[in-house]
Amino acid sequence: MSDTIFYHLALKKKKTPQDVFTKMAKSVKKRGVTKNWTYEIEDDRMCIDFGDGKSETFVLGFDGTEGGGSCKVAFEVEDTPDENSKGEFQTLIAMLSSVRTLCKEIEVSDDYGVAGELFAAMGYKMKFRELTPDEKARLDRLYQLGFTDYEEFLLAVFAEDLALPEDFAWLDVLNPGIKIRFSPFGFESSICETYLYETSILKKSEFLTNCTLKQLYEVEYKNADDTNGAVYAFIMGVGRLFRNYDGMINTAGRGAEIEKYCAEKLLPAMEQTDDYGRCELAYRMMLSIFDYAGFVFVGKEGAPVLRERYDSDLHYLPKYIRTWDDIFMEEQRKRRGK
Repeated sequence: MSDTIFYHLALKKKKTPQDVFTKMAKSVKKRGVTKNWTYEIEDDRMCIDFGDGKSETFVLGFDGTEGGGSCKVAFEVEDTPDENSKGEFQTLIAMLSSVRTLCKEIEVSDDYGVAGELFAAMGYKMKFRELTPDEKARLDRLYQLGFTDYEEFLLAVFAEDLALPEDFAWLDVLNPGIKIRFSPFGFESSICETYLYETSILKKSEFLTNCTLKQLYEVEYKNADDTNGAVYAFIMGVGRLFRNYDGMINTAGRGAEIEKYCAEKLLPAMEQTDDYGRCELAYRMMLSIFDYAGFVFVGKEGAPVLRERYDSDLHYLPKYIRTWDDIFMEEQRKRRGK
């Protein structure tokens, strides 16, 4: 399939066409998929000959700080291009993506929407990963058991990994060592933090490597009384997946990236699919955030307690999750009643 790719760049202040050309040239290697590629740079113009006898020459020319062009390529393109693939098409788009930091504006489009979509995906630092065979089997097992709502499915995953009984209330099982047990954080954030606290280690932090949250918090309290950004990224990012989440939205660092991906990619995709597809997307998103935040799953001692039944009245399901404000008001009413 041939595809015409269009590209337009507007450089940031103090950035030059030569900065762009130097960075793009690093993508043209003498081995691998670009072994037949050759390039020339002259003044404010860069040309790449793909050496296949079919594709047009890639030309990027600048007039001041504005640059652009188009070229038709005859590269083989996957039905669903993956930014992690190493084909010529992906390499060309990755080359254009590599200069994002030099541009105040950059646009890439094409005849079929393939290059534009791939370019957009490369703009996210978080990689939306696929399920492993074991994770896919778990998805199918829980879905067939009756966890067909994606929120209920996620809570069932947490319950299994935390080795919790068939029925329980989340308020009764939150780990006392977690930090986020108050408004304006959503209650779901406390569930997510308990999950991290009891099942996972943080690969790398400012203070420790391969540490539990308990270890991290003990060190942080001595240095700065602030939850690690990786924890925030996971607990607010995954909490955001729940429809009634009423907590803070993370707008800093990795949290902003997760929020952007959720709003621009995940939620629109969930609207276009069925219940099974929503469960799969939510599971992939949770795992992707987990990886992006830098956690490693080690599990609790002993095997997970697998769900054996589904009942809409199970007390750990979403409809029984209250807000911290509701819980506070109930406690106040009880005190006044005494």
